[in-house]
Amino acid sequence: MFASTEFCRVLYHPDESQLLTYGSDRRITYFDAYDGEAIRFLEEAADHEMLAMDIEHSGTLFVTGGRDGMLRLWHYDNGETVAIGRGHIEAINAVKISPDRKKIVTVGSEGAVMIWEMGDLLEQTQG
Repeated sequence: MFASTEFCRVLYHPDESQLLTYGSDRRITYFDAYDGEAIRFLEEAADHEMLAMDIEHSGTLFVTGGRDGMLRLWHYDNGETVAIGRGHIEAINAVKISPDRKKIVTVGSEGAVMIWEMGDLLEQTQG
């Protein structure tokens, strides 16, 4: 697997069939884990420098945190942003989805640890 980017983040999809990467080209890229071929690029990601990624255990959703202090929740299959969380005043350096898929924890450069309710994030976007 090669690409014209410096890879910064990588996640295995829980079914191990795909890899999700983020690189210096500011694109989220889906790769086939078996042959290394690029499957999809999420160009929307180019607007935001991402510093952290995590995927929930079913593989339906993944989350990113970035230099802009925004938490973004993405639908894995269609690549769309389904929720945005605002709260950090500096960069989000790490992000983790809880095993029960109900919460997301982020840590920021400003020293804040935030716990987000997944349901609340999704309702705000749909409401």
